[in-house]
Amino acid sequence: MLILVTADNFIQMFVGWEGVGLCSYLLINFWFTRIQANKAAIKAMIINRIGDFSLLIGIILILQTTNQLIMLQ
Repeated sequence: MLILVTADNFIQMFVGWEGVGLCSYLLINFWFTRIQANKAAIKAMIINRIGDFSLLIGIILILQTTNQLIMLQ
């Protein structure tokens, strides 16, 4: 989470976003012997992959438009 909120470019932000998604999956699936926890973790992972793909498309569009990945104020 710290990488996500302190990132000054989009690549670092994306890495932080992936870390938050991974931690979310691991936290939801902590009780891995429970079927409901497994189903919920898989559902969260699928939703996060959709968000990851959308964020990546947005980063690519910003890169094509501005030719830089640094976030300006």
